[in-house]
Amino acid sequence: VAGIEEGRFAYANVRKVTLLLISTGLAELALIGICIALGLPIPLLAVQILWLNLVTNGIQDVALAFEAGEKGVMKLPPRSPREGFFNRKMIEQVLLSGLSMAAITLIAWIWLLNAGWAVESARSAMLTLFVLIQFYHVLNCRSEVRSALRIPLRNNPVLISGMALVFVVHVLATQIPFMQSLLRTESLPWQYWAIFGAAGVAILVVMEIYKRYSRIRTA
Repeated sequence: VAGIEEGRFAYANVRKVTLLLISTGLAELALIGICIALGLPIPLLAVQILWLNLVTNGIQDVALAFEAGEKGVMKLPPRSPREGFFNRKMIEQVLLSGLSMAAITLIAWIWLLNAGWAVESARSAMLTLFVLIQFYHVLNCRSEVRSALRIPLRNNPVLISGMALVFVVHVLATQIPFMQSLLRTESLPWQYWAIFGAAGVAILVVMEIYKRYSRIRTA
């Protein structure tokens, strides 16, 4: 029984990490694709995408795998052998979260350009926005069904430490001249950190609404 329970915990965590990886990748692809279609400048450079995927998102991916098992997992019926890994719930969450993040960042990109920001400065701001959005989304990914607001932070101290590390590393990347030169970043005024932090809440709200609807649908 203990072995089956641990196996369910492990399977759930693989799904959580996969959801985070694919949805954030979809958001980046959708954003860039839409900008190309609209004739807008590319919002992220290749080195900035690598920074997101390998450093900021990469640290959180690993940390998310240490998420504690959810209560009640042994009360669930066995999965059907015919059910694929990418079932309806996974596909819905990937599409909804990925496209929502793309919409948030697209609106921000257009706003920055219309506000008169230089393209290089706007790209630096977009990189920070993506990092902040990922903070909210990794909390979404801690459970496919439970509200992120109902999962205690103590359930995964590794994730909280990883998020703190990512924040510090990214702040340094916007302040240290060598990292600024490498990633094409600039120091961002504190008020924009606050604006982007508030904008990132949107992805949390969207997924909370989805989870609520999903629970009602399967009740």
